Parts: sequence; structure tokens; C-alpha cells
Amino acid sequence: MSRNEEDFSAYMVYQSTMATICSALSGFIFTAITILLTPHPEPSLITAQVALFTLTAVLNIFGLLMYRASVVLGFCVKVAPKLPEAFTRGGRTYDFLATIGRILLGWIVVLMFFLWNLLYLALASGVVTALSIIFSYITTTKASLEFLKEHPLTRK
Repeated sequence: MSRNEEDFSAYMVYQSTMATICSALSGFIFTAITILLTPHPEPSLITAQVALFTLTAVLNIFGLLMYRASVVLGFCVKVAPKLPEAFTRGGRTYDFLATIGRILLGWIVVLMFFLWNLLYLALASGVVTALSIIFSYITTTKASLEFLKEHPLTRK
């Protein structure tokens, strides 16, 4: 293995580790939101709502970092063997479903706040979630699509 390949593989390991850490922390934060919201005697208290809003903002940040790391990992695998035809037939459908799932995951917390009748918290969290989705599109999705137009993936 050449020196460049060793550096490249270390970068892939780093991005994979970042995605794993962000995924684990996102799961922890989502669980913390659920635990704080469910048994809390009075979730409409301002202190509880500030804590829930902060956790929601951090959840969106880790979601953005996890998405960005996974996109970077996708670029690291520039040369790959040809996939079986059954895998490539529904490629766009699965990409669309993954995008919809990632977007809806951010809105689950907002819906939980609506269920507990925390309307202002749901509204503020909805704005933060929408801003994080827009920021994610501008900084990661749009940039990666432009990069792919200039440097298409090569398959053997």
C-alpha cells in the first residue's frame, strides 16, 4: 500500500469514527429528550422547556455532523467494483427514502412537543430543525451534488 493510500484509509477511519460518535450521541440525546418529557411532572415549566430546546438544538447539530461525515465517506469510496444490477435498479428510490427518513427524524421531536401541548417549544424547535435542514442542504447536499457533476464516481 502506498503512502497516499495509507493516509486516505486513515481519513476514512476518522470520518467513520466521527459518524459513529455522532450517531451514538444523537441516540443518547433523543433518549434524554424522551425521558425528560415523559415522566416529568410539569414539562411546561420554563426550565424544562429550556432544557428540552437545548437538547433539540444539540440533536440537530449531531444529525448534521453525522450526515456530513457519511457524505464525505461516500466520496472516499471513489473507485468501487460494479454492484449487482439488483442493487442499482432502485438506487434513486433508496436515496430518496434515506433523505426523507433523515428529514423526518428531525421532526419527530417537534411532534412529541406538540403531543404534550408545548406549542411554543414545538414552534421554536421546528424553526431550529428547519434551519438545520436548510443549512445541511446548502453546506453539504448542494456542494456534494456540484462536486459529483465535476468528478463523477467511477465504477469498474
